[in-house]
Amino acid sequence: MPRLNRVKSKVYEPPSPEMVDAVMAAADPHVRPAVALAAYAGLRAGEVRGLRWCDVNLDTDLLFVRQAITCGRVVAQILNHLSGGEGIRTPG
Repeated sequence: MPRLNRVKSKVYEPPSPEMVDAVMAAADPHVRPAVALAAYAGLRAGEVRGLRWCDVNLDTDLLFVRQAITCGRVVAQILNHLSGGEGIRTPG
């Protein structure tokens, strides 16, 4: 059996608070909520696009990521019973 090449894992450093502030300041006002969700909740772009109001609970400050949208199509649906139904606690 042929040996597989070893893949180096990529470790990404999260942006610094100063970098997030700079991006937020430079972003168009209608894009800032998406940038904030990506930066502070750790969401990917497709997950941000997939959010619906039913995924946001302002009373408990919880955000549920249930789907991702790429190229205008739902590409991933995350079922609550698979993820334990846990939400992301938002700063409140």
